[in-house]
Amino acid sequence: MLPAWSSRLKTTTPSAFSNQQSTGTGSWRSAPPYKSDFRYTSDTVFDTFPWPQSPTSVDVGLVAEASRALRAARGKFMQEAALNLRKLYRLTELPGRNSLKTAQADLDEAVQRAYGMRPKENALPFLLSLNAELFSEEREGGFVQAPGPPSTVGDLRQLVSKDRMEAPQTGVHKFGSKGKKG
Repeated sequence: MLPAWSSRLKTTTPSAFSNQQSTGTGSWRSAPPYKSDFRYTSDTVFDTFPWPQSPTSVDVGLVAEASRALRAARGKFMQEAALNLRKLYRLTELPGRNSLKTAQADLDEAVQRAYGMRPKENALPFLLSLNAELFSEEREGGFVQAPGPPSTVGDLRQLVSKDRMEAPQTGVHKFGSKGKKG
């Protein structure tokens, strides 16, 4: 589920991170006309994505907190076990509980709450319905919450985060300085 406080923000925010990391994202980007191999761009996916229209400050705070917790869980697993993202996410496919699964579930729950979804509600039909409602609202000249910080949040500082994951520094790039093998 996408929580929606845009990947287009100039600052790194928990909500921007959670846009791409919430489980419902997969439902949206794999729906027709998008390909099932998850290759997409921000222009083809998020321009039509229906953002939460009136999340409360509490909802936004819960999404921000859950996003930070997910990044912390990821970072801990990656650092302690020297895992790349694919190996990291294979942990979520294993039976049983672990802190990464719990952090992902907490983020998904916070995002569902921000949207006003019922627990365990299927994200894709909900998002498609919301998209149709917002299309009509926009066509009639009504207000539609665009990507970016929700208009319901007065203090944007709760969305700003300095923590982030960085790619490991390997020292040598397999392609030469001009992008050619060498």
